[in-house]
Amino acid sequence: MSEKNQNGYENHPIQLRALKVLELSIKVIPEHSQLEPNVEKFSLFHGHSEYDPKDKTIAVRIGVEIGQEVKEVPFELRIEILGVFEVDEDKFPLKFVHKWAEKNAPLILYPYLREHVFSLSSRAGFGGTLLPLFQVPTFSHSSITTR
Repeated sequence: MSEKNQNGYENHPIQLRALKVLELSIKVIPEHSQLEPNVEKFSLFHGHSEYDPKDKTIAVRIGVEIGQEVKEVPFELRIEILGVFEVDEDKFPLKFVHKWAEKNAPLILYPYLREHVFSLSSRAGFGGTLLPLFQVPTFSHSSITTR
C-alpha cells in the first residue's frame, strides 16, 4: 500500500529537492520603454542531465527569452533556472526517468519561471509581465511508456 502524506495525498516518487537561479537578466530599451511587452513572442528552452544513481537525482533546466525575436520591444529578458529532482527508485521505473525529465519536469518548473519573469519585469517598471498558462494532458507511467 502506498504511503500518504499528512494531507492524505500520495506523494509522487520524484520530488523537487533544490531550485537554483542560473541567470536573471533584463535590458531595457529606452527608446521603446513606453511599449507594452509582447508575451506572445517568447522562446522557452529546457534540457536535463544524466540520471545520477549515486545521489538518485536528475537535474533539469528551463529558461525563457523575451524580446530577441521582435524589433520594437520595451526590454530583452533572459531567465534560466535549474531544478534538482530526487527519484524514489523503488516506486519509479528508472527506464522512464529521462522521458519524465524531458516531458514532465519542465511543467513542474514552469510556475517558478513565470514568477521570475513577473518579478523581474515588475522591478524594471513594466507592471509585471505574465507568461501564459498552458493546458497540458495528465501523464502517467503508461503514457510515458507508449511515447
